[in-house]
Amino acid sequence: MSWLQPLDQVCANALPQVGYKAYSLGLLGRQQLPVATGRIIPAQAWQETMTTAINPAISDYLAHLDRIDRAGFHELQRLSQKAQQALATADLPAALVADLANWPHPIWILRASFGCHLTRQQADLGLGILPAQMGSAALVPLAKALQQFWTEVLSARSLMVWRHRRQAPAQLPLATLVMPVYPALVSGTLRLRAKHATWDGVEGLGRPLTRGEAIPARGQMALAQPDSLQWQPGFQEQVYRILPRLEASSLVMPRLGTGGSVM
Repeated sequence: MSWLQPLDQVCANALPQVGYKAYSLGLLGRQQLPVATGRIIPAQAWQETMTTAINPAISDYLAHLDRIDRAGFHELQRLSQKAQQALATADLPAALVADLANWPHPIWILRASFGCHLTRQQADLGLGILPAQMGSAALVPLAKALQQFWTEVLSARSLMVWRHRRQAPAQLPLATLVMPVYPALVSGTLRLRAKHATWDGVEGLGRPLTRGEAIPARGQMALAQPDSLQWQPGFQEQVYRILPRLEASSLVMPRLGTGGSVM
């Protein structure tokens, strides 16, 4: 059985293994709404890798982070560095490496999807400290990128959060979404309310929006009154695009501009 599970096959019983984000995307897809073709690496992969990668002494500390005094941030940093190094050099399950090697899309994005052992609020907090990562097969193999993505769970900042939440990192219900990245003229977010809709947009890929590198253009309107549309220009100096002539080699190239309004 493949470690990469299709989004449209996610069911409610799988929520602990696939997480809130993946489950919600799967629901949207089954309702015939446009969702990028993605795959889910279940939380079991993270938990098994942590079990085999981290030596017992470090595992014991990670399971009992409350032993570290609040003033002992330097001790937490040392623990984080050891754990991250162990994870970065660990062997992933062979079947998972094979599945990732067969991923057909040259450019991809990795996103965390925390499961229901955490509350919705805790899951959202986890997403805040584990930002999405975009990469290219031409630059780094997807399996290695997954390990790099996972090491952020063991950063000193993250360990502070898990300690506060009394959550052992090795037992986190952490699933990982692997999704393709396509060329885009504009990217943004849409928020629907009962009577209103608002959206933010930037030129090119959405990285300036998620990284706070641009003031997005913003639109809003009352759903019952399409002619009520209001539009506010934004400002953006850097645009990220997939250059067509380089798409075969999967390079994502930033372009620095002179600045101006995003219309």
